[in-house]
Amino acid sequence: MRCMDKSRHGVFVSRFEGKRPETDSQGRLTGRHEMSYTEPVEVLASVSSAKGQAQDSMFGLNLDYDRIIAIDDTAVSSTSTVKSYLADKQVGDTVTLQVERDGKVLTLNVTLGNSAQ
Repeated sequence: MRCMDKSRHGVFVSRFEGKRPETDSQGRLTGRHEMSYTEPVEVLASVSSAKGQAQDSMFGLNLDYDRIIAIDDTAVSSTSTVKSYLADKQVGDTVTLQVERDGKVLTLNVTLGNSAQ
């Protein structure tokens, strides 16, 4: 892919250095942390729209992953289908997933957990 000058845009980048414990006015730890970043530096980034197969294969062609086909016999056409179906479920509920893995369809029973886990 050619890098054209017209597609270059200046963006500012800061690196994450770490976090420091935050203290109150009397020097006691508050339990919170303050994030520390380097000074922003301007860099040029080449920005262009996806063309051809790059549009269709956003995550590449050679990645191994499971594709969800159905949840409890409800067909899945997009990630929003999954989100809306799971919105009414609770932690501990069990759902049956049909997934495509390596060209084969598998049926998996999954117990839902907390998203923070």
